Amino acid sequence: MANEATKVELLGANRDSDPRSFKVASSASIVKGALMQFADPRTAALCASAITPIAGILAMEKSGTDYSTTLSVWTNSIVTMIASQAITAGQWVKAASDVSTYPNFIDPAASTSTASGAIIFGYALDDIGANTSGEVRVLL
Repeated sequence: MANEATKVELLGANRDSDPRSFKVASSASIVKGALMQFADPRTAALCASAITPIAGILAMEKSGTDYSTTLSVWTNSIVTMIASQAITAGQWVKAASDVSTYPNFIDPAASTSTASGAIIFGYALDDIGANTSGEVRVLL
């Protein structure tokens, strides 16, 4: 995988990004910084859809041979992410509409969007051009 989020600053009371623990398949192999989506029951998986609620940003690499069945995600942080299209500072963000072409990229969430909950997972702190990176405030 490529284009993962890069940590800029972890926020929260303990400056640890208020990590949340989720179940994960023991055979899953996922790199640190990947955008993770919710699955049921309280399971996280690599983001595969722009309309799936986001669990967070993977806090540490998950090897497919470590037999671990849990992982932690950042939910309160500032990270650098890549946009698949232009985003204005202050605009809400979501996973890119075409996650198969743009894995771990972000798109602007339309101001008239009916998306709610964790589909919109933060907002841009910079003006970010298409296919360039900028800082995003993740708040889940």
